[in-house]
Amino acid sequence: MDPEAPPPRTPDPLPVRFRRNRRAPAVPGVVADGGGAVESEMAAARFPCPVCGTRIEATRERCFGCGWAGPPPDEAARQATLARGARIVYLLMGLSLFAAIPAVGALALAYADRGKARGTWLDSHYEWQVETLWGVFWMGVAVLIATWLGDRFLHAGEWLLLTGLPALAWYARRIVKGWTRLADGEPVTEY
Repeated sequence: MDPEAPPPRTPDPLPVRFRRNRRAPAVPGVVADGGGAVESEMAAARFPCPVCGTRIEATRERCFGCGWAGPPPDEAARQATLARGARIVYLLMGLSLFAAIPAVGALALAYADRGKARGTWLDSHYEWQVETLWGVFWMGVAVLIATWLGDRFLHAGEWLLLTGLPALAWYARRIVKGWTRLADGEPVTEY
């Protein structure tokens, strides 16, 4: 042990949030924010309230100063990115009404972002998109099989191809419903 080194600091018996002093001693790794000493990790988990400016811990649901309740800025940015991704998937789903290829990209994007959206209101949109895409796929397979069987045995395959129109109407309705709920900032409910 170095004789010139200062003695080791003993830990404070009170946790940081219970300290009453307004000014914290200058200690490496500790930041003073006006409300007492806060460890640097905790200081990073705080953000100012967008309404009144009071510093809010990221674990709190409401601002103690004004009562504002909203997601932390990082969470809001993450949800905005996920909402943009959901809009792109709905757009690709709409384009797939004219050609089936964009549906493959929509399904891949929906699966890629579905895990990131867990625990948010956007989770229902990604589930809705995946269920819709798989539903229309299996309906399309059923229509093609019915058309082939009808042509093979009944010689009326082209008329059975019209059975796909209700499937397309169902698909279009689900795209419109999901897109409008997303535009309103609401989850998709009422399957």
